[in-house]
Amino acid sequence: CCQCCEEGQITHGEMWLCAGVPAALFRSVQLRQGSQHYMMHDPGGHRLPVLLFLHGANTYIYPETLWWDVQKLVDKNETLAKNFVLLAPFGSVGEPVVHPASWEKADRFYNRVPYVKCFDPEVLWDFLISALRALQEEGDERFDPARLHVTGYSMGGQATWGMACLFGSRLASVAPMAARCAWDDDAWEQQENILGELKALPVWNYAGKKDARAVSWRDSHLEPRALVGSA
Repeated sequence: CCQCCEEGQITHGEMWLCAGVPAALFRSVQLRQGSQHYMMHDPGGHRLPVLLFLHGANTYIYPETLWWDVQKLVDKNETLAKNFVLLAPFGSVGEPVVHPASWEKADRFYNRVPYVKCFDPEVLWDFLISALRALQEEGDERFDPARLHVTGYSMGGQATWGMACLFGSRLASVAPMAARCAWDDDAWEQQENILGELKALPVWNYAGKKDARAVSWRDSHLEPRALVGSA
């Protein structure tokens, strides 16, 4: 993608960022809805925990920013780098894990293009299982199915909440960052099921005082009861 990459340099310096994705980390898996692309960090090992990382909305039209996120996660977290399998799906244009929005945003060429609405938690679960099956085919017991963790920020954090509400009983923990819990129209009717998925799930939610768009009153309504249920 650039001379630094071709020369195998570890860094591009602090003046600019590379738009390329290292081929060794780039993967794809076939879902019912189509081919899903993702990045995977695998340190190698036996029955490792798995972290599903979900990016923010900006990556929809700037997919190279996912590599920047993954690179920082691995470089700055030695525990993750050495002991976790990291899966990071691209929620970019045409990928099945995201829903396009009705509004538009300018891309890097200043063209007005449809932006993204949200991740689809059910398709994300399908992706997670499919990616793990593909990894399992590369060697026995590469990961521990009892230690599946999910984190994400902004749009990815909202999807982290979504996966917790639907699949929390099958996850080891979730850590949504700067994100609201989006409620579907039938959420109140599903309240018992949602609390059932959340009651035993470790949740560490990060939200700053300025995240007014990322936190709703319904989040604060749900969280205390979920914590009481897990006490």
